[in-house]
This record gives sequence, C-alpha cells and structure tokens, in this order.
Amino acid sequence: MKYYLLWDVDDTLLDFKKAEKYALESTFAMQGISCTPEMVLRYSEINESCWKRFEKGEITRAQLMVERFETFVKEFSIENVDLSLVMEAYPEALGEACFYLDDSKELLEELKKQGYRNYIITNGASRVQEKKLKKSGIRDLADGIFISENIGFHKPAKEFFDYCLEEIAKQTGESVETVRKKCLVIGDSLSSDIAGALNSGLAACQYVPRATGEKEIKVTEDGQVYSRIYHLRDVWELLRDAESAEKL
Repeated sequence: MKYYLLWDVDDTLLDFKKAEKYALESTFAMQGISCTPEMVLRYSEINESCWKRFEKGEITRAQLMVERFETFVKEFSIENVDLSLVMEAYPEALGEACFYLDDSKELLEELKKQGYRNYIITNGASRVQEKKLKKSGIRDLADGIFISENIGFHKPAKEFFDYCLEEIAKQTGESVETVRKKCLVIGDSLSSDIAGALNSGLAACQYVPRATGEKEIKVTEDGQVYSRIYHLRDVWELLRDAESAEKL
C-alpha cells in the first residue's frame, strides 16, 4: 500500500528560521533600521508565541499579523517606523525566501516517482505560502495543497484534517475512512501537526529540524503513538517498516 503523505511546510520542507531572518532584516532595512542578531532572535520568539496563541484560538490571524510587530517595535523602542509598510513588505519578503531543509525537494521528487502522493498542509498566510511553494518548485510536486486560510479552519482543528481527507477522497475515488488509514502527517509542531493528526485518527511523524538523533517511537500522555525523526530521509525507513507491517 502506498501512503498519502501530508507535509507541513515551514520548518519541515522549508527552513522557516532562515527565511524569517531574511524577511525581517530586509523589511526593516527598507526603513533604514538594522536588525541585530538579538533582535532577530527575539522577533522569532514573539512570532512563535503569537502563532501558538492563534492555534489555540486565543487571537485571530489578523490580530497575529499586527501584534507580533507592535510587540517587537515596542520592546526595542524602535521609532520612526511605518508598521503598515512593514506588514505589507514582510509577507512579500517571506514569500521570496525559499531555503530547503534536508534536501526536501529531492525527497519529494523521489517519493512521487515511487508512487506516493504528496500533499501540503499549512497554517501559513495564503499569499505567502502560494508564492513560496511556486518559487521553490514544491507546488509542482504536490498532489494537493491545503492552506488553512483558504479552508476556514487551521491545524490542529479536526475540521481542517476532515476537509483534507474529504478532498483527497474525491481525488482518489476512495472512501474517507480508506484515505484516513493511508495518510501520514509529517511536521515539526507537536501542538499543531502531531496533535491535530492524532486527534483526527491519522498516523503522525514529528520531524525535528536542526537537531540530531535516531528514529524513535514516542507516546503522548494519553497513550497515542507517533514517530519522531531527525532527518527527512528517515521517512523512507518509516514507510518500509509500515508497508511490511501493513500499518504505520
């Protein structure tokens, strides 16, 4: 059985940290402001915190887009900056920055040649993700792209994954339950990708970028099982093991 692979984008297929640094530095440079390494690191922390709150439903996407920069500018006492220009330029710069993780593009190409279906699942802003997926070439390797902003639900909501399953079922002509058994979600976030997959009855694999380790099996507090890898190519071993056992 060939599995359907549902890939997260940022910090799974593409290096978000590197893209974030590029976008922040270039955006503020347009207004004559130089971002130090300390500022880049702190913005990354603020941005991640805002996205966590968005996942939990504590703030809206629109509030996230504004709050992260307001907090950043306030903390570093940055004056004479036009936040409206920042919020317009930053997504454009972010969409231009495409840095692969672990030869991800080559991996997708190989998987596609071997008969696996690759799907993209992302909470990122639609215009940014569409731009970077096209520029990186990943769009051409995907059998489907699911962006939460377009769907109306975001990871880890079960409704997001239900939508993905229903669309894949329409595409393949299979039942939703058959598709559910054949899907593997691969992403870096425990709270978004892994929790959402497990709560939707899908097999899940956490990828830990910029770290080292061996493929392992992890168990959540409520007894749900998922895999963890430190190199994207470990997906091959995971799939071989799953296919020989007829389960993930």
